[in-house]
Amino acid sequence: MQAKVRRAIQCAVRLTNESEIAALDAMTIDELLSGADIYFLARRVVDVPAMIRLRLRSFTFKSAETKMGGTFESVVSAICGRKNKKGDKGLNKDVVRSIFRFLLSLKSGSKWGNAQSTEQQQADFVSAKTDVVKVKCTIEQLLATPQTEIALMGICYGKTETKLDVKCADIKLVGQVFWYFLAGDTEFYKELFVEIYDADPGFPQLLESKLEETFNRLLTEFYAQFPREKRAAFMAVVEHTCGNLTPYDPVHYLLDPTYEPPAGPKPKRQRTGKGSKRRRLSKAPKPKRRRAGETRGSG
Repeated sequence: MQAKVRRAIQCAVRLTNESEIAALDAMTIDELLSGADIYFLARRVVDVPAMIRLRLRSFTFKSAETKMGGTFESVVSAICGRKNKKGDKGLNKDVVRSIFRFLLSLKSGSKWGNAQSTEQQQADFVSAKTDVVKVKCTIEQLLATPQTEIALMGICYGKTETKLDVKCADIKLVGQVFWYFLAGDTEFYKELFVEIYDADPGFPQLLESKLEETFNRLLTEFYAQFPREKRAAFMAVVEHTCGNLTPYDPVHYLLDPTYEPPAGPKPKRQRTGKGSKRRRLSKAPKPKRRRAGETRGSG
């Protein structure tokens, strides 16, 4: 393994670990309870303290998996350089190997995204190609068309066999095969994960200490907001995580078209997510404005 690749791994792992500790320091009880699996509380499989521990552990695993993508991107950059086609969104690298030129999109594992993200990835590949015609991917056809821009999906770990002409790319390389393609070394994938394993040997102990510290802090926060008695605490968590009905919710108009909300100033609307939009069902949509001289149905 090249020294620059090793340095990139060590730096990326250190930044990832620091980020995980910072995320635990910033965690609040409201954030932890958001989306909590109260089904397990209802079945009495766990109590509140156990749920907080499980949620913290789950949060840490998901956070680490997400941030690991940054480590892999650093490794790819160290191997291939940082050059990429200007304006290419959704792609990590523009890679040349042998007689081929690859537009690389990097994913941590095989189970990534949904139907919408798959379509977006395909659109990113198409917009990045100078030749927008999708390659009909067989090995024979690829060898017959050197310097063709090939849409490559690179999966950092897994054992799925190499696939050509997949849904959103021309070819998909996974695990050992992918790292062999990039680094030219059949054993590189082992060296990569060993390097990640050895990069910060003191971190597991630090993480366990921080998890225990965060657990104690969040449990104190919980009992400052919710009752200590088990049943009362459970009902308070149910209301906190599921209670969202207000007098201004559109569901009232679905049940009763003549419904009138309470008089007085309406509280500010809470947005459910980035870019989310709501429309009151009690109001009919405004008609489109027509230009001068334009009649209904024209245009």
